[in-house]
Parts: sequence; structure tokens; C-alpha cells
Amino acid sequence: MSRQPNRLAAAEPHKFAGTEIDRSKPLSFHLNGRVIDGFAGDTVLSAVLAAGIETLGLRAGEPIGLSERFAPAVVPAASTGNPAAALPMERMPALPGLDLVTLGSLRERLAAGGLLARLRHLLLGPSHTLDLRLEDPAALAGSWRDLQPTATLETGTVVIGGGVAGISAAAAAATAGDKVILLERTPVLGGDARFFGAVENEEAPDAAIRRLTLELSHMENVSVLTRTEAFFLAGTTVHAHQIEVDGGQAVPRALAIAAKRVVLATGAIERRPVFPGNRAPGVSTATAAYRRATRYGVWLGRRALFNTSNNFGYRLALLAKDAGVNVLRITDTRLNPQSRFVDFVKASGITLASSLVPKAAIPAKSGLTGLSVGFAVAIEDIDQETTPIHADQFIVAGNWQPELSLWLMAGGRCGWNAKEGWLEAQGGLEHVAVAGSAAGYRNNSACLQSGRTAIAHLLGRHVGAVDDRQIDPIFETPDGRPTAATHDVAGKYRSYLGDGYSFAIRAAATFRRDSASVVALQRQALDLDEVAASVQVGELPAHDAGAVASERCLAPGVISDTGWRLPSPVGEPEVAPAVPPYLAGRFGAKPQFAAVGAVDARLFEIGCLIFQNSDEANPASAVGVVIGPAPDGRGGGLAMLGKAPAGTGAKLFVRDSGGPVPVELRERLKAEPSSD
Repeated sequence: MSRQPNRLAAAEPHKFAGTEIDRSKPLSFHLNGRVIDGFAGDTVLSAVLAAGIETLGLRAGEPIGLSERFAPAVVPAASTGNPAAALPMERMPALPGLDLVTLGSLRERLAAGGLLARLRHLLLGPSHTLDLRLEDPAALAGSWRDLQPTATLETGTVVIGGGVAGISAAAAAATAGDKVILLERTPVLGGDARFFGAVENEEAPDAAIRRLTLELSHMENVSVLTRTEAFFLAGTTVHAHQIEVDGGQAVPRALAIAAKRVVLATGAIERRPVFPGNRAPGVSTATAAYRRATRYGVWLGRRALFNTSNNFGYRLALLAKDAGVNVLRITDTRLNPQSRFVDFVKASGITLASSLVPKAAIPAKSGLTGLSVGFAVAIEDIDQETTPIHADQFIVAGNWQPELSLWLMAGGRCGWNAKEGWLEAQGGLEHVAVAGSAAGYRNNSACLQSGRTAIAHLLGRHVGAVDDRQIDPIFETPDGRPTAATHDVAGKYRSYLGDGYSFAIRAAATFRRDSASVVALQRQALDLDEVAASVQVGELPAHDAGAVASERCLAPGVISDTGWRLPSPVGEPEVAPAVPPYLAGRFGAKPQFAAVGAVDARLFEIGCLIFQNSDEANPASAVGVVIGPAPDGRGGGLAMLGKAPAGTGAKLFVRDSGGPVPVELRERLKAEPSSD
């Protein structure tokens, strides 16, 4: 049996053979006690995914998939007591003989490494999960951002992002005589331009990337640093983390780069549609699936199901079919979309269906892989669901959010663009410019031009307009609007707003307070796609999105106060929500509402029952239930209580998937005024 079940064969000529790997140089290493096979050029993450490990662990009993935006850092087994030695799995090169352990609790690290762990994996056979606890996802990320710089570099221009806009900007700055440092977090330049292809007669992305990278290679005043992530920007000083390979070892470097000018060509985040199970193992965004396949020959399973709101999803499906993947069906959120790619797919014989949005993705039972995916008809006044489809991988081609985290960190402003449905950069910063899809440009030519324009602007030269032409809607149906499932599947699976470590979820429809957002109430770092999604699902007013992003979408420890506040009277207690109809009378005629919280600040799922004693488990003995997030944003939950201790600080027990959890009443909510 192959130890790389998710690696595509390279026997037939196709575009998913893996441009970054050398199949003539196999290698193996250990991760958490198990042997992982791979090839020279793999990252640790790509090799792990190729090995069939698609699940990171459980969160509130729900399996969470491993992805490029949510993967644990890895540390040498000999250095498990030193989390600072951990490196990001998605940037760490796979090297022969490595013995690695993923970050987690002390108990997990001890269980994951050593002879006993290897014996367990040998006896039990291959597993599809890393089996990590995800109560505190941020603890898995590693502390490499906290390292003090070990080297300081000085340059005229630093360009962050090695896509077509970034390499165009670097070439333009170098041609102008500037000393340039180009930073790219992945091992290869080019970004996602190849995924989108060319519009009409413009230069093909492959040709543009080859031309510009060759040009850069001949410029002595340009330094290209790959596997280098810029994570902090203050003024024009950039902090970055690089992983180099020296003598067969991965060597990290913490860099401080002092520049005169900064170009942010950081690209765009593909937003994951909001539906229950949208972070289950096997659910992938289109760009992530494309990068894995083209760079590393990795594809999750052999039966793929697609849902798309744009025309690029069809192109990805055609490439997958050419690589031997069984494309079960392509569903489109739009009604009767028109595109040359749609015509190509029809000719290929792939089954198509339009005006369908994902209803839920239900993971297979423990120990198995695959998903059961249901859809709902996306036509107003029609309430109809489809028969679930079983697939190994569900690829969702969603909408976009320009990556503006560094822009916000440097003090830039952003606001909501209602036409595009995303947060966009607003105003300006001295000596800092935004280019490419980070600036909202779409086609290849516009991104190339915007890179040159950004340099001209920073050098005080004439700046012309960027021509971001699109194909006429007569020939190509425009991208659809973001979609969200209307409700949960019996409350079992969560609808996550984003793809990273924050794990912000769509709030229950029963918990609303004026126009305030549950996302805004949560006092945690957020990602830009989570803020955009909260506007999409109606949890955050569009006019507040920029302020929330400025406060929350920053690196850990970098929080700014924009002055935005929730629209509630100062000093007044929260107002209790109306009793949900399905709970009417369950805890008395006049139930009480209060915030409850545990010592470890965990979040409780809606529906968790509350008891007065830890040994009680009979639902009939419950004195309350969790009906939503805690309004004070400190974790725990909003409780609806009947017979319960009256005073703040009273002790109760919430039963979640792990058993009884001690909690205390933190704050009571004032009853709504009577309408009588």
C-alpha cells in the first residue's frame, strides 16, 4: 500500500505533476513518531498531506482539516521543551532524517514522540489525523514571531510578496537604481497568477513570471528571499522570518529590514464560503488545491466535488480531470453561468449544476476519509435541498479579500467596498504603497502595471492609471456574491467565518443586540476574511468593518484603538434577549440570563446544559442551557437559567463534550421592559 495516497502520479503529461519536487530523490522523516515519505522539494506540510494526514484534530468534537493557513508548527523531537525552536510546517522544507513533533500540550508532545509513539503507529497502521487538541489553536502556531532579530538589513526598497505585482515592482525599483530586497513566504515566485491565467491577448502569467525572474536574476542590486514571511511593519521597518537550508539542516533567521520605501504586494485571501462543516478535513479552497497540485503533485483523494462562484473553478476542475481525478460534479452558485471554461467542461462530459450553494459538509466517521456534501437551491422563494454527494475532497472556489494586515499594522486605513464585497485600503501612507491584488486589481496585466506604478509613486514620478480591464459580461458571467448556508445541521457542525487560527464562528440567529456584531464582541485577534464574512452574514454593519479590522486584524501584541465602540449606553447592563421559541417554558415562565465562564476561558457550544452539581447528567435535572456567546466577550457563554443560585460568582457546571466543567456566573442581564 502506498504511503503517499494523496500524491498524483506523474506517468501521464499533465500540469499537476509537481514543479517543486524531484521524484528521483525520495526521502523520509518522522513526525509525531510516524514515518512520512516525500521527495526533495516538499515542505513538511505537503509531505504530510501526501501521506493522507488531512485532519489536525478535534475542536468541540468537530474534526478540523489541515491547511496552509492552519497548520501547527513543528519542533525537533530533541527540542520539545523549547517551543521557540518550532518552525511553520507550511514553510519548513522536508529534509531526510528529520525527527519532528508538532506543537501542543506537554502531554501531547510526550505522547507524540519517542519509541512508544512509533510502535503505536506501527501496530495501529496509518492514521488520517495528527490528533491534536484545538481548544487553544494559537498555541500551535509557534513563537517565531517573538524572536529578536539576529540580523539587520538595509535597503532602498523592500517588496513584500513575490507574485507578479511584487516581482514587477522589484524589477522597476532595481531598474531605477535602487537596492531592493524581495520577500516571498513560499519557496517559489509567481503567486497565484497561474491559477487565474490571461485575459484576452495579455501576456500569459508563465511567460511574465519567467521574463521577470530572469531579469531579476541578472540584477546585482536585487536580493530575493524565499521561505521568508514578513509579519511586522512599523514605518518602513519590516520584521521577517526566513528559513534557509544549510548543510542539510533548516536554519531560521529573524530579520529586521530597514528600508526607505515599502511595497505591499501581499495578494488576496480566498474566502471560504460559510456553511456548517466548512473547515472539515477535505474541504479546500480552489487556490489552495491548485497550489498543492501544481507545486507538489498533492491532491486529497481521487473523487472531487466542486462548488464555485467564479469561472476559474471550472478551469481547475478540467486540470484535475486531466490528472486522473474523478470530478463528480461542478456546482455553481450563479444561475446559468456563461464562460469559455463552462463550454470546455460541458465538452469534457463533467456533470454541471447551477444555482446551488453548499448546505453542509459532513465528515466521514472516525478513522475514515471523505465527506457527505449537501446543497440548497439558491433561488429566492424556493426551499429545496439536493441529495448529498459523497466525495474525498470538496473544493470551494469562493470570493476574495485583499491581504491588508501589514497595511493596517503600519497605520493605514481600510473601509468596506460594497461593489466588490471586500475591505479595501483607503488613504495613503508616506513611503508605503499597495500593489497587485492587495490593491484590488484583478487581471495579470493590471497587477504587473500596478507594481511599476507603486514604485513610480514612491519615487515621486508621474503615475498613470492602471488598466484593470475585465471580459465583457456578455461573454463571461461575473463572479457571484458570497454565499452562506441559512442554518446549521442540528447544531452539530459550526460555520466558521475564516480559515486561520481565530476560529470565529457565525453566531446563532437567536443572539442579536441592536446592530452590534458577535464578532466585534469577541476580544480576540481576527483575520480580514473573518471581518469580511461577518459583514456578509449580517453580523457587522458595513460602516464599522474598517474600524473593527484596524483593531483586530493585526499580529499578536500589536493592537491599536481606533476609537470605535459598540453602540450601547455606557455603564448600563446588557439587555437579556427574548426567549427562543423552542425553549419557551423550559426553564420557567421568567428565566434569568447571565454570562457564565470557566477558568480556562473556553467557549461553550450552544445547547450545552447547565447543572448545579458535577455528578448530574440527566437533562431533566438541568437548571439552564447555553444559548449563545457571552455578551462580555470573555469566553464561556450566554446562559438561560431557571432554578439557579442568585448571586454573581455562584458556581455551576456546564456539560460539554469533555464532561462537567466548573463555571461561575459573571454578569446578569437586565430584563427587557414589558410591553404591557
